[in-house]
Amino acid sequence: MLTLIVRALSFHISVINPDEDAFILAARELLHGNLPYLTFFDDKPVGASALLAMVFRLFGATLLTVRLFGAFCVFLAAICIYESGRRLLVDPHRTSPVPLGAAILFIAFSNTLSGLATMTEIMLAPFTCAAVTCLALCLTQPGLSKKPAIIFLAGLCFGLAIWIKTVPVVPAACLGLFTLAAPLAARKTTVVRMIRDGAVYATGVLLPTTLTALVYARAGHLPDFIYANYGFMSTYVDRPSILSAVAKLITHAIAIWPLVLLAGAALALDVRGLFHRKPIALHSMFLNLWLFSEFLAASASLRMWGHNFLTLLPPLAIIAALTLWRISEIGAFRDIRYAALVGLATLIVLLPTEWAAAELRLGRHDLQREAALAIRTAAPADDRRLLVLSYDFLLDYLLTDSQLPQKVVIPPLLFSEMSRMVDDRPFAELSNALAANPRLILVDLTSLRLEAQDTAFDMIETKLKTDYHPIERISDLRIVDTAEYYGHDVTLYQYNSVGTPHPMAANF
Repeated sequence: MLTLIVRALSFHISVINPDEDAFILAARELLHGNLPYLTFFDDKPVGASALLAMVFRLFGATLLTVRLFGAFCVFLAAICIYESGRRLLVDPHRTSPVPLGAAILFIAFSNTLSGLATMTEIMLAPFTCAAVTCLALCLTQPGLSKKPAIIFLAGLCFGLAIWIKTVPVVPAACLGLFTLAAPLAARKTTVVRMIRDGAVYATGVLLPTTLTALVYARAGHLPDFIYANYGFMSTYVDRPSILSAVAKLITHAIAIWPLVLLAGAALALDVRGLFHRKPIALHSMFLNLWLFSEFLAASASLRMWGHNFLTLLPPLAIIAALTLWRISEIGAFRDIRYAALVGLATLIVLLPTEWAAAELRLGRHDLQREAALAIRTAAPADDRRLLVLSYDFLLDYLLTDSQLPQKVVIPPLLFSEMSRMVDDRPFAELSNALAANPRLILVDLTSLRLEAQDTAFDMIETKLKTDYHPIERISDLRIVDTAEYYGHDVTLYQYNSVGTPHPMAANF
């Protein structure tokens, strides 16, 4: 119920983070019988597309389906966080509010850093948290570590997370090695058994990706699979200045500052334990390693997008819940005091951020649906050749039931420096798209001027002036995941050779 309450405000909003739109379009292509990457280029593993295609098949290809699926992922992750907390923080046979507090904090804070959208980090959260739960079982119940099925299940859960996005390979390697080596360090197992368990674990991790690669190899498209999953990395990794990277990190830390502050307090307590020569608990080391490895994975591309750091929330929530419990331990009524502290931390993050902004500032203004209405009015369904040149409006392909004009349609891959990811020739894909003379072009020229390379912008502007006329303009572009108002004009252009100009053309 809590998951639905804190996420329901976003269900009717078209675009929260435009990356979500790309996953939706990739899933729609899969529903049409096309393998990922072949008719819609993406640079993510196939897992997100496959999962969304599955829920589309079961419940319909609608935006509500996508958002409900995201809420379900958050719910499942919270269940696994609760169980991990029971294993790592308290005696499983005792009642404690700490695991529940961790689950509540995760649900609330999942609405930050673009987490209201069904991002890959939201989709993989149940799998990483389930893998950690299995590894926690191995740590806390040594008898289970001798059962290969539990170790294989932990690896498979991490493998499914990697099947959605590659970066969970870092926590999978770190936490798996730590868990398998812990019995060896305590002399409760042998090197041979550790190697055997490691092979079982690695098999589970590699299985989803290996099976997918075999599917592509059999279809004769293994190079497409390899490039989309691994080849793009060399071009996607950014090279920001240190000051720029630190500034972005500070911005993300501010968005989840209660968790960061509480985690810092927990670290201070551990450091104090070191000074007093008290042994650090194995479970504490496991949690800290989980947090550290997730941070390394989130920072790997050096682009420092906010949603990359959603993966830090599960370990942060568990550590923060334990810190709040330590704060509330002194004196009577500690359970009541603990509940109040968890509730306060939840309200602090919900009220001033995206959750409130989604309804109070942006909920009744849906520019993407207005643009979709204009597109449907301007062209019939059987001849709706559309080109969307604004990333924030990529969803209009779905909202208008329009087919994709070509394989590469993600706007930044058409007109920004990222175009080199898909073609060595400068803006070759953009040239192909414009040369096809789509019937309608939807573009926000203000955003394009800020994002596009000069050559690409001139190419688009010349094409619009020469062969197109504007037929609809919609003002006041707003972006939910930053809760910002831009005041841009989004314009729909029609190809000049198509019939009589739209009546709205007289207004330009």
